[in-house]
Amino acid sequence: MSQGPSLRGGRAGVALSGLVLVALLGLAAWLWWPQDSGGVLRMNMPSLTLSDLSGQELDLDRYRGRVLLVNFWASDCPGCIAELPELIRLQQIYGERGLQVIGIGLPSDSVEGEQAVASYYHIPYPLLFDARGEAARAFGEVQLTPTTFLVNREGKIVYRQVGEARLTSWERRIQPLLAAPLRSAAGAAPAAQ
Repeated sequence: MSQGPSLRGGRAGVALSGLVLVALLGLAAWLWWPQDSGGVLRMNMPSLTLSDLSGQELDLDRYRGRVLLVNFWASDCPGCIAELPELIRLQQIYGERGLQVIGIGLPSDSVEGEQAVASYYHIPYPLLFDARGEAARAFGEVQLTPTTFLVNREGKIVYRQVGEARLTSWERRIQPLLAAPLRSAAGAAPAAQ
């Protein structure tokens, strides 16, 4: 028994529908989470207040106007520990030029574990603890560590890295953001005083 034209057309229609669906999902992912947006702004950094490892509250909005590298990490994550020296070095090199590294521990970690790692590595940047998972949700359901977000001076997330990244990779992304002037809400650079 041979297949009629309608059966072949049905398979082709299903295949075409599948391709269109995949293309639409890919486009949506590209629009939402650009891997390198080249400064094209996609998403505002969420406004959050979290506790640091000593229990003091810290409002992330206090860092508006700085370039931020927000690193979700865990004290028992080998990739997180491996990249710590590079994050420390980034803070040391670029901190005075306007970079602020911020570490955020996920609820699955412990404050004690993070304190031990912070003490051992002499981490020079704020470490916060996301006890209720609100930061992980606000940044797009972060579940894997390390996951790091690069935020420009206007508070827009311009890059997301899941997994470790090397110093040179971060430098290529950070340097142009540090060189760019802070823009006002209207989009123009503020007047020099």
